[in-house]
Amino acid sequence: MKIHRTTLVLLLVCGCLGAYAQPQVEITVQASTPSDTTVDFGVTFVGNHTRRSLSIRNVGSDTAVLLTGSTPFIEIANVPWVPSADTRYQNFVVDSPFPVVVPPGQVALVELRYLAREESAISRDSAIEAQMRLRVARSAEPEGPFAERLFLLRGRRTSQVLVTANPIIRFDSVYVNLNRRLQETFRVRNLTDKSVDIERQTLEIKTTVVGEPEISVDIKPSVIVGGRDSTFWDIYYQPRNLGYDSAVFTIQYRLDTTSGPVTLDTKITGVGVEQRLRIIDVMSDQVGTGLRWYGDTVDFGTVASAQDTVRAMIIVENVGNLDPRILSEQKRLLTGGTASDTASFRIVQRMDNGFPIILRGARDTIVVTYAPATAGESSMRYAITTDIASRLSIRAVPFGAEVMSFVMIGRQRRARISVDPALVVFDTVAYSSSCVSVVRDSLRITNTGDRVLDVSAIRSRAGSLALQATPQTLAIEPLQSAIVQLVFRPDAEGTIVDTIDIVSNAHQQTVVGVPYRVVAQRLRDTVIMRMPDTVSARPGYENVMVDVSITSTALQSLSRCTLAINVDTTVLHFERALSYGTATELAGSPERLSNDGYSMRLGWTAPSTFADRPVFTRLIYSARLGDRLDSPLGIISSASTFGTAGCPDLVPVASISGVFRIDSLCGLSYKTAMLRNQSLAAVFPNPVVDNGRLTLVMPRRERLRAVCIDAFGRERMVVADGDHEAGTHAVEFDAHDLPPATYTIIVWVGSRYLAVPFVVGR
Repeated sequence: MKIHRTTLVLLLVCGCLGAYAQPQVEITVQASTPSDTTVDFGVTFVGNHTRRSLSIRNVGSDTAVLLTGSTPFIEIANVPWVPSADTRYQNFVVDSPFPVVVPPGQVALVELRYLAREESAISRDSAIEAQMRLRVARSAEPEGPFAERLFLLRGRRTSQVLVTANPIIRFDSVYVNLNRRLQETFRVRNLTDKSVDIERQTLEIKTTVVGEPEISVDIKPSVIVGGRDSTFWDIYYQPRNLGYDSAVFTIQYRLDTTSGPVTLDTKITGVGVEQRLRIIDVMSDQVGTGLRWYGDTVDFGTVASAQDTVRAMIIVENVGNLDPRILSEQKRLLTGGTASDTASFRIVQRMDNGFPIILRGARDTIVVTYAPATAGESSMRYAITTDIASRLSIRAVPFGAEVMSFVMIGRQRRARISVDPALVVFDTVAYSSSCVSVVRDSLRITNTGDRVLDVSAIRSRAGSLALQATPQTLAIEPLQSAIVQLVFRPDAEGTIVDTIDIVSNAHQQTVVGVPYRVVAQRLRDTVIMRMPDTVSARPGYENVMVDVSITSTALQSLSRCTLAINVDTTVLHFERALSYGTATELAGSPERLSNDGYSMRLGWTAPSTFADRPVFTRLIYSARLGDRLDSPLGIISSASTFGTAGCPDLVPVASISGVFRIDSLCGLSYKTAMLRNQSLAAVFPNPVVDNGRLTLVMPRRERLRAVCIDAFGRERMVVADGDHEAGTHAVEFDAHDLPPATYTIIVWVGSRYLAVPFVVGR
């Protein structure tokens, strides 16, 4: 077989390289990341030791070996910045049996030990460091080549019982966030076998505190650290404003009951960061504008028309402690805004004008013009988005903090409309096919804007001609009101529900709808008017009060009344009428339509409708001594009407009449004066309840006998018996024993007699 010369050379070279290849191993710190090259022994009590391990993983096909713990396999020396003669490196030793053999696919451990010797030249607060070089060879060629790795060895010493591996806890670059706090853990380890009782825990804030502290610790009620055990405290940081914050957390314990207190502390630091832009000035190159600013809002004022433009130069300053990079600048809608709002503003100059970084303390200018695209108020949010949300070095950035905003508002004068009431409920209107009845109400229209409100139409949405508004057009000055009178004339019976549309130039309310409801119904009731049965009074001493009662279910649909009253005006003189309705229903006195001596007509007109009540009115008369001792109290049904403005006579009127009588004593005295030689008598009151009074008028001295008899002619009592002088006499009698019935007192005067009937009623 022939072998090509080039192939033979390649085989020889590969064989030589394979014979001298280093082992395929991975050397790492146990329980750490593969890239970690620091072996940290933590804090060790002086005189004790702490162990750590290195792992050797054989990923090749040859057995790897570490023959001894000395050169050339393991070298432990001082770090380059420590003199080579210094003996501190001797604190670290290899504590594994040799050789260490690692078959293919296996893992072997190399034990290291930190002795924590007393080093007088080195402060106990300082870490002791050394470097270790570890070399691994193939077992077939222990003299090399080697796979090697360099490690940094670090350890701390203490004579305290409790130690911590984190004497400083740092919260770097935490965003100011009132809704989130960050947490770190302060761990304390007991280096002895004896339990330690923590007798005191204190947190001392080193920086100025305004409001609640930004650094806090969960203080535990009682803490005992067991032998060779650890305990933890939760440390919190929540910056409420930007800047540096610091505090010291200290725990205090005793080694035994006879020793003094020992303290262990950790320093806590934090830096609150925030991006913040502030408006420091707003200027304009125009004269007479209403331009102003407050906080983060720029107000362009009020312009008269869309042709007016206001230009603003907004000076802003970075008052935060970050240097953010601008990613975008945008116009955005405010809540409830429209596209026309943002269209009213134009950005002439942005902040990112060739240099996107906003340096701390730097100032910049934004130029914006306002030309209203619509009447009324326009507003927008000018949003500046930066890169802080993507910066890994800034912690706890809240959602949306990357956006800084300025609000811009402007106004064009506008009319605004307010209508009262918001719902019109007409009173029930009486419907009649023979006449047109009406019901009335009103609307108050107010201009709450700063421009004249022009009302061009007031109409029914359904197009009904039954509703009429007066006036139909209005021009209302700012902050002024106008009254619109509404009249509804039903053209059909039933319930009508519709809307009154008010058309105007009001901003965003060119048509305002006011719902209304009205009930039109035929009245099938009869109004029953009633006078009192009997009314009496003494002329010249007291007024006569006559209550006119009413019974009707239709009263609330009526607004006009003509009342024809039958009285003898020589006996009763009309004074006035009192109303029992609402304050406006029957305001003022009724109109006296006629008075012919025996009848009188009074008229009432209500602005809306009458109120439903048992007493319609009280008529007040003064009594006179006329030709008669009594007068009828009657209502002339045929001449009395109830209706509305369009239909004055809608329902029939029925009446129940009464009578007025002059008081007995006054009447008898009057008759005696008129008849001269006649004797007169009367009973008062009548009916009699318990006690009655017989009044006698004698023209001369005569003998008188008065006897009470019942309906069967039986004598029940003697009321009076004896001589009486001329004049008026009053004789009291007791009617307790008389059962309710009709009786008569027979009065004999000389040869004459009088019969005086009366009633006993209970």
